[in-house]
This record gives sequence, C-alpha cells and structure tokens, in this order.
Amino acid sequence: MTIQTKHYIEPNDIVAFRFTCRRCGAALLVSISENMNVASVRVCPHCNEPWTADALKGSSMESILSDFVKAAKQLIATMGYRASIEGGFSIAMEIKTPSPPERVP
Repeated sequence: MTIQTKHYIEPNDIVAFRFTCRRCGAALLVSISENMNVASVRVCPHCNEPWTADALKGSSMESILSDFVKAAKQLIATMGYRASIEGGFSIAMEIKTPSPPERVP
C-alpha cells in the first residue's frame, strides 16, 4: 500500500513571500499585506547578490513579480467577496512537499 500526504493552501493563506539567497543563505520576508516594494528585492540585503535582475540578459523580473503579487491580492479579495455573497467554489493550490529520505539497505 502507498500512502501520500498532500498539502494545499488557499490564496488567503498567503501572508508573505520569503526570499532566500542561494549565495549566502540570508532570508528576507516580505508581507503581502503591504504595498510590496519590488525594488527591495533587487539584491540580497546581506551579500548584494543580484536577485531580480539578469545582468547577462539585461532584463529584470521585477514587473513579473509585481504582477504576481497584484494578481494574488486580487484573487484573495475576489474569492473573499464571492464567498460572502454566494455559494460558488473554493480554490486551493497544492504545494510540493519534500521527498522522504531514501532508505539505505
């Protein structure tokens, strides 16, 4: 028999985004309830590793990140409003769970 555990979150469960530097391990937690200043995640606050800019391509993901946050906030507001006035549906996102460690024979 196989047993799987699934993890789901609803949009209104999203309270913040955590940015972790792959270079030094520093983490920055940015609340979704505030007006997210996308410029604040351009570089790691500890080691200045570029985060949202791609120097090789001359591009930035700041607008994509900003659009994602706006869309998440809009989804949260819309789902909350619709739930208050009608039946409809709920939505949840399945999130990846860590793989269990492999057994060594």
